[in-house]
Amino acid sequence: MEKVFCKSLALALVIGTTLACRGAVDPVVARYHFVGTSQLTGPSYDHVRKILTQPTSVEFRNLVLNRYASAIAATISSTDGKGRGEVVRPLLDDLLANESAGAFGAPETASFVVAVRLSKDRAAAWTEAIQKLGQSANALRFEQDGDWLIVSRGDALKDLESKFANDLKRNHRPVPALKDTVLDANIDWPRLEKLPALASLPFKPAVLHVQVTPKADHFRTEIHAHYPHPIDWKAQPWKLPTDTIHDPLVSFSAGQNAAAFMKPSQLAERIGENPFTNEFFVWANLSVPFETAALFPMKNAQRHLQSIGRELPSKFNSELEANGEGQLKWLEKTN
Repeated sequence: MEKVFCKSLALALVIGTTLACRGAVDPVVARYHFVGTSQLTGPSYDHVRKILTQPTSVEFRNLVLNRYASAIAATISSTDGKGRGEVVRPLLDDLLANESAGAFGAPETASFVVAVRLSKDRAAAWTEAIQKLGQSANALRFEQDGDWLIVSRGDALKDLESKFANDLKRNHRPVPALKDTVLDANIDWPRLEKLPALASLPFKPAVLHVQVTPKADHFRTEIHAHYPHPIDWKAQPWKLPTDTIHDPLVSFSAGQNAAAFMKPSQLAERIGENPFTNEFFVWANLSVPFETAALFPMKNAQRHLQSIGRELPSKFNSELEANGEGQLKWLEKTN
């Protein structure tokens, strides 16, 4: 009887622990804290300002923010969101320029909380824009205290919304000030991997922690990746192709067994192998404009090259030509 009781108690503890873990899933899928480009005012940021104000930088930023503005407006309401991109766009400019912190729930909840530090005029503009955008089923909520405005939507992050508001009243800030970094972000990509835009990416998703830190006259970016399952990667002795790769280089990358971090690839199956299984090198040389070269060491390279050179055109050319993307051709005499 005692053994049966002990087994039942152990089973109950296991089930209880499992249910507790399932119920304790963090509702936040992504969060960030950014000081804002307007805070990059010291002499060491001169090069950053030059890059941000380049015509091509401005053009690219406008392209990206315009698309995001339309997409965000559409998520608020499929009908009311139409034509509201111009209402959202100035708000994105403010988020980029000013200090802000935010958190986002799973896509199915459409929940978020964002706190942004604004001037009096811009806070009034945000209030007016939110009132325009909030006239739908997915209404936005906002709360202002001093020069901070908290905007939120959905119920999944109500606890975090309350924490932002309480900390703002207590400390005059919804989050502690960043120390030594200009950007701190966490993204749980595995919980987003079913999104069509991410499902097509070749790499296994990981939980990423990103920090950008000023170092003298440049920035240092650190990314820590945590994978939900073990990655079968082991270091190998380097065999550097010093006779093949030489100056003047304009780019150079080297890696080992990147395939361990990649999803099963239909393309690799059709080719017959994944060339990223071993070490690889990718580089561009100044003497040959627009050309990028790649090197993958392998045994019996000449025979292997001849084999795939004869097979790949028949496997891929019909698709390439149908999409107007040229064709593969094997030059027998020159390999």
